Amino acid sequence: MRTKNLWSAALAIGLTATLSMGFTGCSNDDEPTPEIVTDNPLDKEVYYIAGKVTDGSASLEGVEVSTSGKSATTAADGTYQLAMDKTGNYVVTFAKDGYIAVSAASEIPSDTPKQGSVSLSQTMTSSATPVTVSADKETIVSDKRSETTVLAIPAGAVKEDTEVTVTEYQKGATTNAVQASLSTINCTPDGLKFEKGVEVMVKNATSNVISFADVKHFVEEGNAWKEVGNASFDAERNAYACILDGFSNHSFGPACSMSDGGSSTENLSVVTIDNLGKMAAAEQEVTGKQKIGWEIQGDLKQLLCGTFSALSSSDLESLASQLNAAITSTKGSAAGVEEIPFSLGTAKVDGDQKVTIDMKAKKKLSSFSVNFNYQGRTVPFSVEIATYAGVSTTITKEGGASHPAHGGGVVQ
Repeated sequence: MRTKNLWSAALAIGLTATLSMGFTGCSNDDEPTPEIVTDNPLDKEVYYIAGKVTDGSASLEGVEVSTSGKSATTAADGTYQLAMDKTGNYVVTFAKDGYIAVSAASEIPSDTPKQGSVSLSQTMTSSATPVTVSADKETIVSDKRSETTVLAIPAGAVKEDTEVTVTEYQKGATTNAVQASLSTINCTPDGLKFEKGVEVMVKNATSNVISFADVKHFVEEGNAWKEVGNASFDAERNAYACILDGFSNHSFGPACSMSDGGSSTENLSVVTIDNLGKMAAAEQEVTGKQKIGWEIQGDLKQLLCGTFSALSSSDLESLASQLNAAITSTKGSAAGVEEIPFSLGTAKVDGDQKVTIDMKAKKKLSSFSVNFNYQGRTVPFSVEIATYAGVSTTITKEGGASHPAHGGGVVQ
């Protein structure tokens, strides 16, 4: 009887071990394994420069936008997007046949998260109609579409009759503006030297009771503007005047300063790619929105009235318009805020994983300051500006129960 019981116990232990091994083997064979993406575009270090190009208020298609070996062409809505490999400072060039080429400064700050962006928009101007300058008589030349700036080319300034163009255009944006422009002109043929000095006059938009102080003359050299002299205010002619010795890109405007006023963010887009419970990797285009543009905080005419209360209503109106144009010269495009498409391309997501891409608009406040000559003294004036500076992108990954990184978290 004792032998029989021992034999039964041994059989029971053996059967239990066999069944246990069998169940374990079935479990390992049947457990699903999620597909892991080895080259995920969302993990790459990339930053974007994005914006819109216009001709006046109209979208401008076919503009080549380029910097540091990267280029893009504006779409039908005027928008473009450049993918950059690193943060830092860039000089961005905008070019299109029949238009004045423009160089603008853009900075991708070092604290920009990867997949984030900065905004850079530009207004472009088509070339003006050519004018023939006579060698033996004075010729008055201006861009007939605006006539803010007038050149008086005297007899003998050119050795022979010469076809020239003077185009008033919009300067490119600057990152830390120290000079605003009342007028920027492109003059061709570039490099033409005059035998006699050519007087240039930039019209004052108001009556002569008020004018910008410390107006300078700048010439573009390479991608930088070099100060070459003053443009003195002539009260009798109500204009800023100086002498040119040759053709180039010239800019005339007052010294200014920009001071930081803080920053904030606004919600834009949230894209969720939910691949939880699915073992195969997934792909999805990630598209959202980007806010671009800038705006003055408050009514500029009313703000000016608070400082220059004795000015006539018409002078306040004209001064507000000219000051707005001066601020525009530091921004590259006219005031106004809008949304444009923003794309991160195709995202790849592991099996059993959820990825959330949260895009927020970066809004910066700054104070623009300039001096005026008014009632025999120098009067400072400042105005607050809100600028939409780009997109801040946060990517969150959440792994399911079978994912190696179960739980996930914010990855940037």
